[in-house]
Amino acid sequence: MSLVLTPLYFALMVFLWPKRANVVALLGLGVQFGLTLYTAFWTPLPRRITLGDWGAPLGIELWLSPLSLLFCLLSSAVFLGVGLYANTAYKNNHKERSRFFVLAFFLSLGLTLLFVSDDVFNLYVALEIVGLSAIGLSALRPTKEALRASLTYLFTTLVGSGAYLLGVALLYGEYGVLSLDLLSKALISSPTSNIAFGLMAAGLILKTALFPLHFWLPKAHANATSPVSALLSGLVIKGSFFLLYRLWFDGGLGNETLGHGLGILGGVGVLYASVLALLQTKLKRIIAYSTVAQIGYLFLVFGLVKFDDSLVPREGILLLALAHGLAKAGMFLAAGALVYVHKKDDLVTLQGVGSYAPLSVFSFGIAAVSIMGLPPSLGFFGKWLLLLSAFEHREMIVAGVFIAGGVLSAGYMFRPLSVFFAKPTHTLSLQRPPLWLELPALGLSLGALALGFFTSHILDYAHG
Repeated sequence: MSLVLTPLYFALMVFLWPKRANVVALLGLGVQFGLTLYTAFWTPLPRRITLGDWGAPLGIELWLSPLSLLFCLLSSAVFLGVGLYANTAYKNNHKERSRFFVLAFFLSLGLTLLFVSDDVFNLYVALEIVGLSAIGLSALRPTKEALRASLTYLFTTLVGSGAYLLGVALLYGEYGVLSLDLLSKALISSPTSNIAFGLMAAGLILKTALFPLHFWLPKAHANATSPVSALLSGLVIKGSFFLLYRLWFDGGLGNETLGHGLGILGGVGVLYASVLALLQTKLKRIIAYSTVAQIGYLFLVFGLVKFDDSLVPREGILLLALAHGLAKAGMFLAAGALVYVHKKDDLVTLQGVGSYAPLSVFSFGIAAVSIMGLPPSLGFFGKWLLLLSAFEHREMIVAGVFIAGGVLSAGYMFRPLSVFFAKPTHTLSLQRPPLWLELPALGLSLGALALGFFTSHILDYAHG
């Protein structure tokens, strides 16, 4: 329980002592990371925890599995990196810094609950905590564009949550239980079950921003402050995807027809969003459309598993999700440091910025290696496993999507890199970014690269 309650405790501490937010928040993020490491490697897994000795179907149960702990580790690592960045970025605005950390701790609470809950209603509560705290974070930037984007995000989140809750109500009416474990044992194919899961899947797809329901993401991620963009892109969309993944594979709620449809949408999303990323002229919008494209890869697994009883596609998607979480958070933080230099994120104004912020450009490049799926990054091994599965089952269209998506991602990632090293068209007299804006981006980006050397260890751990 300490894993779930620690973010709540430190959110209250920051709220009560806003002038000490810098110390309290970093202490809290460090404690959360340490607790997650301890739980992941020094406690028995998997194990089920019942609150107050009240188990299912009436009580609340938490399910600590290696898979859920891997996502908790991703979450706590990204929060720690983003927290270090935010502590420097907001150092001249104590009120904004304390608001950021209070909302960030609530977001951490919601994500942790989402990763370890084993009850479809508690998972809804976790979704709401994640959604509302993410909206609050996206509205921190005092601009009209950010406010409009956060309102659109709010509307989207409410619709997605409402659809999910309707599905939960239908399942409870049909089976009388909310525990995912009990549901998986009682589930039979029926119109009610199919409608319920269809509603839940639709809500989660909307929250994850799968094509064509991605309309809210580019504006929300591009208009937020850089630490918020890193959390939204690196973690928040992983929460709803993780839940859909669990309902599908652990709850047994998926079916082949829907999986085929999700695979098609994922493939189209990869190509469509990659082309749009190529056409953008602002750095953060390129990264945001890249996120939509990478989400498409995650959904290709639902189209592949119908052929494959092996764990290869699921292993590929696990590696890809972890790699994207680290790399995209690192990339948004690096972009934030570059924007700090120029105060704008237009590519034209960023010409020659590499000579002022070489560490940030290096971090951006390392993250891009993982996003493009180049060896030896973790992103490479994730895409490689999915590509192998596609070839093995003669799914040439899926394989073609991987290859075309890889070429397009190289195009939209090398474009800003070439701009950073280009000769500036005007005389530059700029301020270098503080080191603590650059180091967190470097750490997260290197994590996405270095974990590629530990792929077999990650998969062994995930299999328990």
